[in-house]
Amino acid sequence: MNTTTLSTTLLESVNIVLANLGESPVNTLSGGALPQQVSLALNTIEEVSTDIQSKGWWFNQKTGSNYDTAANVVIYPSNTANEWGSDIPEEARRYITIRASRIAQTRLIGSEELQKFSYNEELVSLAILQQAQVRNSNGVLDFNSFPAELRGLGMDEVMFLQGNVEEKIGTLRLGGELANTAKTKADTDLVEAQEELVDQQKLTEVQETAKRTNEASLVEAQEELTDAQKTQSLTESMLRSQQSLTELQNTRKLELENDVSMAPEKAFYDGVVAGTQDTYRDYAAEMRIMGIQESTFQQTPAYKKVEMLKDAAKLRTATATETGTSAELLEVNKVMRFIGEPPVTALNDNSLASECVRLMRDTDTELQGRGWYFNIDEDGVIVPKALGDTPQKYREYLSVRVAILLTELYPQSGVDIQRLPKMEAELRAYFKDREFDDANYSIFDSYDVASRIGINRNYDLI
Repeated sequence: MNTTTLSTTLLESVNIVLANLGESPVNTLSGGALPQQVSLALNTIEEVSTDIQSKGWWFNQKTGSNYDTAANVVIYPSNTANEWGSDIPEEARRYITIRASRIAQTRLIGSEELQKFSYNEELVSLAILQQAQVRNSNGVLDFNSFPAELRGLGMDEVMFLQGNVEEKIGTLRLGGELANTAKTKADTDLVEAQEELVDQQKLTEVQETAKRTNEASLVEAQEELTDAQKTQSLTESMLRSQQSLTELQNTRKLELENDVSMAPEKAFYDGVVAGTQDTYRDYAAEMRIMGIQESTFQQTPAYKKVEMLKDAAKLRTATATETGTSAELLEVNKVMRFIGEPPVTALNDNSLASECVRLMRDTDTELQGRGWYFNIDEDGVIVPKALGDTPQKYREYLSVRVAILLTELYPQSGVDIQRLPKMEAELRAYFKDREFDDANYSIFDSYDVASRIGINRNYDLI
């Protein structure tokens, strides 16, 4: 069917790809820098469009007004001023959109169960495009030229339409050759029969009688063969009817099962598209604390996803309660970067940020309690310092230490933390050197030296 008034727009195609990825739709493709997922959808559509057009179709392989299989293929860009190229027809747009949607979902998620479009739907859209190819070929690619011969090859019209251009031309050529071969054989058989008839007419009466007897036997054998062929044809027809009925029953059964099992999935998907349903990324921090990876979440049935999201919301309400100083917020965002999490604007944005600042305060208290060159006064009494008053290198050491502890408590697949222990070792060596340079002690703090100069002795040296 050619569509001239309700063609798919490029924005609609992008939103179909985004929906298949579980992403929210967008309202425009113009403006400033596009979100990463929108750029991914556009790039995938362009890639698939180029691949499909390169095979050659009636709309990009024309000479004058006639279809020409030898013409050069012209690749029309799919993205022209944020819209489909006007030379790409609706049948091609629809097939490109469905195939790009399945390719993008396979690359990023890789779950056939979460596909919005099935492989059969992709084949249907391809068949529609190929039917349009046949309609627009001006009779060059016509199934009706050799229907009997093609069916003799086991080829029906649906199979013919699903082939590419080269396969159609090859099939039609083979059908023509088959028809010519059959005609030649029939002519040869007719000549041979006529010659045999002439020879038989020259036979004696006895031979003529024998000939008639043989002919009668041949006719009887042919009749028996015809009856057997009719019986076989009837049996095959009944078998095909039974198979069609079984397939119809199985299809209806699957439809009924899908109506029941896919209702929650459809509701969840519709909510994501409408922007009313939360997803994994809305509670990624809480999911990490709960030990739920994104791949596991995406493979979970919709009703369980809803329960996970409810638990994550309760966890955020109960634990994302911390507030603090700007210095603490700065260090927390450093830790978030180390462990592969996005920055936060406040310490109570999510549960992981609040847990991070609590762990940072405990770790800061424990580390400062060891005594450093910057928090020990002249009398050797340890004086705790506010986080903003500590040296920059100490805060770096604290952030790395907290990142290691958080990663051990809440691991996340795909996050590289191998560099953190190395950074911690380098900072520990730095503070050891600074301790030697700036610490408040000297060689006279040794017990042996003090004994020599009479400190803490109960007698005088004479």
